[in-house]
Amino acid sequence: MKKVYIKRLLTIVSLIVIPLVFVMTTQNRVDHNTLRIQGFYQEERNSLDVVFIGSSHVYTGYAPGYAYGKFGYTSYNISVESNRLDFYQYQIKEVFSYQNPKLFVIDVSEGIREESDNEDDKAQFIATLRKYTDSMPLSMNKVELVNEFADKEKMSFFFPFIMYHGQLSNIGGVRSRVAQDLRGTAYLKGEVSTNHITNYSTLQDVSNDYSIGRISAQAENRLNKLLSYCRNIDAKVLFVIFPHRITCDREYTEFINRNYMEQKILAAGFDIINFDRMLDELQLNPESDYYDNEHLNAQGQKKMTEYFGALIMDKYQFTPIVQSASNQERWEKSYRYIKLFQDYFQLHKNDAETWWYEKPSLIRELDALK
Repeated sequence: MKKVYIKRLLTIVSLIVIPLVFVMTTQNRVDHNTLRIQGFYQEERNSLDVVFIGSSHVYTGYAPGYAYGKFGYTSYNISVESNRLDFYQYQIKEVFSYQNPKLFVIDVSEGIREESDNEDDKAQFIATLRKYTDSMPLSMNKVELVNEFADKEKMSFFFPFIMYHGQLSNIGGVRSRVAQDLRGTAYLKGEVSTNHITNYSTLQDVSNDYSIGRISAQAENRLNKLLSYCRNIDAKVLFVIFPHRITCDREYTEFINRNYMEQKILAAGFDIINFDRMLDELQLNPESDYYDNEHLNAQGQKKMTEYFGALIMDKYQFTPIVQSASNQERWEKSYRYIKLFQDYFQLHKNDAETWWYEKPSLIRELDALK
């Protein structure tokens, strides 16, 4: 009789648990942002030499696996689409929970952003917060981040299926997440690229232009808070502005506003490299190495990584961490996949517009090139 009750109890529990697990795992948005953040937590603890923090400029402009193959150091991009300077200190804190990097490279290109209190700006801000936190495990750091910036629906940040339930389109993304879990690593380390290229009619040469603009009081306050926080972390910090094409008056205004941030960062005693004025040094072709005026494609990313990786090793001259045999094999595999992706880009750069990131379909295509 006792066994019968236990069997019934197990049946009831399974009827509750199995659907709940299904909902929690399938009713979640999965895109290149969530896969990239997921990949960070798959890295072996205390195995990263350098961590990049930023927005789309970083994950389209720098390839960690390629840098490893060329220069021997390990790195990762804690970068999400439209990332906000407001979140950076929480992201740095999160990195220190799992890694002990020698260097943080922090892109401040988004620092010129001006935000209003209108509903569209608020919605975009919360959407960016979700892009980061959806793959962030529960911790006091996550609780503090959500409590500071989310003013409603806070539980949905800890249980994303509350937000995404009923959105059947999310189920397809689960395949990407499960595939990356089974691999145990992100081969492309969060890289994103496309064969789309936005044409332009004029290109402004700003290589020797140090004109200074202004940023809003709100943006300056965000930057000052970040600089204050970075003074007290136990790692070197290099600020960076990834390269932009300047093709119109609006973009020139943004360029001189980034120059203003550069001066503020230098005055605070930090290193910063403004790649907006270094297109010649990077040997970037504005007609073929960008996919729009703000972002590099895989071809430009290769040039940027080669230049930037050499600069990092020359400027900071650290000895890369000695990796375990298994982790060294993972990084060597990442380097091979990045090179395959660079070949794949050349083969398909003239095809119909496509976006590529670490989806099973792309990995299969890369495997076919071996």
